[in-house]
Amino acid sequence: MAAKSSTTSAPATSVKMTTRATAPDAPLFEMIERCAMAWRESTRFDEAWAKLKRAGGDSAKIEQLFERSKQLGSEAIDLEWKIREAEVFTPQGLAAKISAIRRAEFNDGDMPAILELLERDAERIGAGKRRKPDAEQHAAR
Repeated sequence: MAAKSSTTSAPATSVKMTTRATAPDAPLFEMIERCAMAWRESTRFDEAWAKLKRAGGDSAKIEQLFERSKQLGSEAIDLEWKIREAEVFTPQGLAAKISAIRRAEFNDGDMPAILELLERDAERIGAGKRRKPDAEQHAAR
């Protein structure tokens, strides 16, 4: 039997502290991940209660699975609205927010407000700065 080394080494993985200075969009990325997880789990519970119901399973268990699916779906929808309202501070954050909004099922009536929020985000990070032609350049066209 080989002798154990008396020295200890750091774990293979380390916990990295996240601060607004190093990862300003970390809260947004966390919300996006939690939202995706809630939708995945909601779907999983949805499929489980539907399968159990088709098989004539225990109605109490079906109700329990159904309620959990609803809770997770509600959590995901709440997170979608929070993501919509979240400010972004980096181009990566803006791209992630746009992607999350595209996956969400917002109503067409929500789009003007969403576009306004995205425009503010783009301006905040400098991606929304557009050079407006002066009146003379515009008239010459």
